[in-house]
Amino acid sequence: MQEFIIPKQDCFEVTVESANFSETFQAKYLINSAGLYSDELARMVNPESPYEIIPVRGEYACFYKLRKELSTGMNVYPVPLGNFVENGELAEVSFKEFQSLLEQKKIHKNLGIHLTPTLEFSENLSHIGDTVILGPTSTVNITKEDYSNFYDEDYYLRNTKEFFPNLKKEDIKLHQTGIRATLKNNYDFVIEKDKKYPNCINLLGINSPGLTASLAIAKQVVTETFINKP
Repeated sequence: MQEFIIPKQDCFEVTVESANFSETFQAKYLINSAGLYSDELARMVNPESPYEIIPVRGEYACFYKLRKELSTGMNVYPVPLGNFVENGELAEVSFKEFQSLLEQKKIHKNLGIHLTPTLEFSENLSHIGDTVILGPTSTVNITKEDYSNFYDEDYYLRNTKEFFPNLKKEDIKLHQTGIRATLKNNYDFVIEKDKKYPNCINLLGINSPGLTASLAIAKQVVTETFINKP
């Protein structure tokens, strides 16, 4: 699937193509919420757009609450840590140096490997299920479509043992992989009109907290940032 966007005087011409499908349509407003490819779409509209998305692969493992000592009904987190932006390696430095590197944008904050219970659904009801996921990892210097697995069960055990000591290697299974849209040199969401084409609003760097914040983001786009209501 490919998209092409051409800004016109009073609209945007958008073309969507696949192997056996092609359609072109016009839109008065354009909301760029393309995740990993949002920087590329922003440059289709305005080649001077300064933003760059860095793909960061996050891998997950999981375990099942088969024993009482593995039961948890809430998220469990280690002490937050940081990774160097350049190579993704763990920043094992003092807190003072950590703060300095963060101000220089040489590292980014990371919640590390943490435990997240999952929901199960039955008869239109949801409840905390038996599956708990471990992750994510943080791998840079990849492509936007590199969903390969690098970390094994030992890695997840080593990074959870201090705060969840009853977990054993045989409990852990590799689970799934995703890629986060991390915005280079920026630690927060960017929600703003394009400087040259104000009817285009760019949503960039909307990583995992964006799911929880999706309704608030939509409200800001419609009522505050994008559409000026009378």
